[in-house]
Amino acid sequence: MEPKQANAEFLHSDKDIAESVHRLLDSSHKTNRQQHSRTRKSRVSAAQILELQSNDCISDRYVVVDVRSQAETDVSIIPGAITKTEFEQNPDQHTGKAVIAYCTIGFRSGMYVWRLKRKGWNAWNYRGSMLDWCREGLPLETLDGLATKQVHTYSRWFSVPSEYSAVY
Repeated sequence: MEPKQANAEFLHSDKDIAESVHRLLDSSHKTNRQQHSRTRKSRVSAAQILELQSNDCISDRYVVVDVRSQAETDVSIIPGAITKTEFEQNPDQHTGKAVIAYCTIGFRSGMYVWRLKRKGWNAWNYRGSMLDWCREGLPLETLDGLATKQVHTYSRWFSVPSEYSAVY
């Protein structure tokens, strides 16, 4: 019997978000070849990440991974995220978890998700990534866990809302 595959979508109601998070966590971390070409459907929203973070009972079933460079992660990360380096130094610690990757806009994380899926991971891309997180007015923190409003925007071409300070 084939494992049920999840398809996270950008959803609007709290009920839809909760149901999509459940599907995300319950999907098999094994993927098939056809799914590799469907990486764009393997995406999550800020609302879905917040739903995951608000439920302590499932915190051991997912990991949020920042795939940006060290220069970028040194400025700020999404609260609760780990760096790509941390993830790759001990991947066995995260076996069986849903991996939610993000970067600045979602391109690099989308490529990373594609590579993880090819290796059999249950991986999801946060499309819009750090810039979307800021547009939603959500908190950021340093690697030391301190609140910050600074965000590395990768280049001067990307902007953030006025309550944040762009670094590039």
